[in-house]
Amino acid sequence: MNNNFFLKEKKILYILQRNNAFKQFPIVEKLYQSGAKISTIAFKKTIEKYVSTQSKVQFQGILKHSYIEENAKEIVEKNNYTFENFREDYGITSFWKHVSSLRRKVLSYKKKYPYAFEQNNTDEEIEDYILAFGFELKNFFYKFKPDLCIGYIFGNIEFLMLEKLCNKEKIPYYNNSDTKVDNISAFFYDTNHTKSFFQHRIKDLNTKNKISKNRSKAEAYISNYLIKSKDKNYTLTNLLTEPSNLDRKIFNIHDIKSLFRNIFHTFKMGKIDKSKIDGSDHMDIRHCFRDYFYKQKNIFDVSRMKFDDLNKIKDFVYLPLGLYPETTLSMLNNVYDNQINTARVLARFLPNNLKLVVKDHPYAFGRNSKSFLIKLQKSPNVKLINYKIPNSYIYQKMKCLVSFAGTSIFESCIYKKPAIQIGSLGIMRDLPNFYQLHDIYKIESLILEIEKKFKEYSESEDYRNKLLNYISAAYDTGYFIDMYESKINEIEKNRDYIWNVHLSEIKKIFKYKKKFLF
Repeated sequence: MNNNFFLKEKKILYILQRNNAFKQFPIVEKLYQSGAKISTIAFKKTIEKYVSTQSKVQFQGILKHSYIEENAKEIVEKNNYTFENFREDYGITSFWKHVSSLRRKVLSYKKKYPYAFEQNNTDEEIEDYILAFGFELKNFFYKFKPDLCIGYIFGNIEFLMLEKLCNKEKIPYYNNSDTKVDNISAFFYDTNHTKSFFQHRIKDLNTKNKISKNRSKAEAYISNYLIKSKDKNYTLTNLLTEPSNLDRKIFNIHDIKSLFRNIFHTFKMGKIDKSKIDGSDHMDIRHCFRDYFYKQKNIFDVSRMKFDDLNKIKDFVYLPLGLYPETTLSMLNNVYDNQINTARVLARFLPNNLKLVVKDHPYAFGRNSKSFLIKLQKSPNVKLINYKIPNSYIYQKMKCLVSFAGTSIFESCIYKKPAIQIGSLGIMRDLPNFYQLHDIYKIESLILEIEKKFKEYSESEDYRNKLLNYISAAYDTGYFIDMYESKINEIEKNRDYIWNVHLSEIKKIFKYKKKFLF
């Protein structure tokens, strides 16, 4: 018996984004087999070709991203679509604060590895692209009139625009993101990640005196993490890094394989006019070799740098660098996305002679150059420590954490240390150590306030309960991220697991849709 009858005739807009689209396509197939009507927005030429030529799903409509990019100016002029039209359609009064999410347009990957802070496209080209996308998306959206939208991540302005249309028409739209707990992700319904069944569950556990069936599992997780984190090779299971990445030598096999993959992709692209194509579609064999050799140079230079000695730094605030360009430093942090300048300003306003200790992001090893790191190290009151030092050791010594919304906020909560977040990400706002900073000039007063109250509160039952409830809620409502990110198109067990995850979410959506806050 088919228990998926509720999907019959439901109109679902499924965003197929980059390489993840191939892994997630079996979910599209299962939705279609269950009777849903499917349309898609396809990002990347190879995805567009695949969805247009495959025979397993008959799409109601396909919006091709490359068509918009290649014909942006013509689309805008032909339809006389102006900023005033855009503002009325999307309720966005300025798209410039979000353009940093268009990394291949606002940074130059041609000039320098990994990028140069120079526009790859002119202001006029960027404006034409956003307006053209806005025009095509609006027409596509209202022609199909979806009951539900499903994506991969809330990564750039295009997805914000879709979110605005969905909110306007009261249509649920969800994407995946990690909860920071163990190997657990959840679905979120807004760019800032403030709406989800995960967060609703946290609220229930915090306010209704409910006990989760996973509470003992949450308690064991904290105990095990504190034990395991004493091992310098242990990292919290959030798929961010492996210890081997930080010990990488020059001319290693991993980077050599990556070079050959990029060369193969370049030849595969053939004679396409790459000057008009965005993202990973834009490859050039010269850049393949340039990027490879500059990465090896960075590995060589940085691995031989002289870092500041953490053991000689007494009182400090810890700022782990984010990975740039990335969502937490673009869509979710469009004011303080320049990490060097942000670190310098923070260091000036720290109270009580606190130092600012900075450590590079593990994934940036080989990307960030020695000169980039030296700019930080040679800034007043900023100390740059070795990228290999375990966070667990830093958490125990630090007075406070400042983060661009990284996993370190959750980790420091386990160590009963306060965490100040810069940026609008809302995933961790229910943690008891969480403080949000909108104006970094106010860091001094915020830290002084924290110093008065936090230590006593961190030992309270309320603190412990809120941490346990956060972890329990992740186990109650989430799913395994490694399964979600796996090649479910090749592994049947994983495919069935993720299909059931989506099915459960969609059932809840149509059950509680009238209670949704748009």
